[in-house]
Amino acid sequence: MASYGTHRQLTNRFLPFATCASLFAAALVACSSDEGSSGGGGDSSGGTTSTGGDGQPGSGGDGNPATGGDGDPGSGGDGNPGTGGSGGGGGDGTMGGVVPGTDHYDCGAPTGTLPSLKLVEYATGFDSPVLVTHAPNDTERLFVVEQPGVIRVVKNGTTNASPFLDISDRVSFGGNTGGTTWEQGLLGLAFHPDYDENGLFYVHYNSSGVTGHPNGSAIIAEFKVSADPDVADGGSERIVLGAPTTTGFHNGGTITFGPDGMLYIALGDGGSEPNGQDVTNVRAGISRIDPVQSGADPYTVPAGNLKESVPSAAPELWSYGLRNPYRFNFDACTGDMYIGDVGQSTWEEINVEPAGEGHRNYGWATMEGPDCYQPASGCDQSGITLPTVSYDRPAPQEFRSVTGGAVYRGSAIPALRGTYFYSDLYIGTSKFVYDPATGDVSDHVSVEDQLNPAQTDQALVAIQTGGDGELYFVSRGGTNTNPGQVPPGVVYRLEADQ
Repeated sequence: MASYGTHRQLTNRFLPFATCASLFAAALVACSSDEGSSGGGGDSSGGTTSTGGDGQPGSGGDGNPATGGDGDPGSGGDGNPGTGGSGGGGGDGTMGGVVPGTDHYDCGAPTGTLPSLKLVEYATGFDSPVLVTHAPNDTERLFVVEQPGVIRVVKNGTTNASPFLDISDRVSFGGNTGGTTWEQGLLGLAFHPDYDENGLFYVHYNSSGVTGHPNGSAIIAEFKVSADPDVADGGSERIVLGAPTTTGFHNGGTITFGPDGMLYIALGDGGSEPNGQDVTNVRAGISRIDPVQSGADPYTVPAGNLKESVPSAAPELWSYGLRNPYRFNFDACTGDMYIGDVGQSTWEEINVEPAGEGHRNYGWATMEGPDCYQPASGCDQSGITLPTVSYDRPAPQEFRSVTGGAVYRGSAIPALRGTYFYSDLYIGTSKFVYDPATGDVSDHVSVEDQLNPAQTDQALVAIQTGGDGELYFVSRGGTNTNPGQVPPGVVYRLEADQ
């Protein structure tokens, strides 16, 4: 399979790595450490920021296909981008957010009484789905990403017979030829803010048989839609950048456009703990580029990245010190970035980065959550931003794996506006409200009893907003790693239980 177009092949220095005993493939998120990740109740904490060296794109993930695992995504570029936007949820029912393509989101203040909640099946029959998203301002369709390499269009709960895009011939996924780990596959999808005009969208996948890229490499590629709005031009691929991997774990996953119109790329540490504090390596961080080709350059890097404060940093690096940021999202109404980071053996964490305030060091692998990791005590915490929310593993051998979610900005449940939902592969879904003015967290509670009263093995691997700001939950079908034994994946819609 040939690679297409001009691109950059990003190299990495791979150091000794510690893999997580990945017993369950339901989540690309990854288990935490050999023993399992963190769990339990939650704390929140503050922290300061810091910056660091230079970097190159990298990978992330460890454990399970739908969330983390050990793996590799890449990013690239040079220069410095701007920031993440501004604005906020108002109290007047204002429609439209600061993130491009969210004109139909409701940024008004929450009103009324919060009802009981439930998940209602919206569409089913998917093969290992890992993401649902929408094109800019599109309230008619959802796009469901299947990990083996297919993107499907759903209209009013009905899935189109023909896929939007099928690149399974070049995607490294579990059991296929050249597959590296269950944590790899097609992991991310983002539509350009000017999609209606230019038809461009971007995917993040791990390579299999792509010329010039070792199997399992992280690929960020550009495609165009065809004359049929429900079908992409499969021959339009232009590889923007690629980053090789040696482990196949800790791939990260999310790519998304921020309030500034730049593409943000989440990359895990690739299974190599030293990558966490090595800013010469964009693994274990969030990178930020303009992915549109400019002359001979496959992408450019706008002003404002980490390199402006740390000259040795990789030009595309925005923030770092993340183990496996499988899923992150911007709050469309404030521009704040919510990052779910899968832990090693003790803590899972959610980091909320205020709009436009990159240059953060989130601590891995000096720290895991609020505690020292290397060394186990007495670590230097100067310049490290501590988690906004963290929760621990309550007992040895209890697995935990956080799936970062999204902020509700719909109109159907007014009392929920501004509430962030996230899940854990093993203990279910929780929510909280973050106050951008103070950094305080309130109403941090589990909603698992409401959303999953039968306590089934849902294996939620993504929580995303639709074009109207309502929330959709992606169930991969269960945490069983055996092919053929995982039920079809489901997309649920969050609704009031009235």
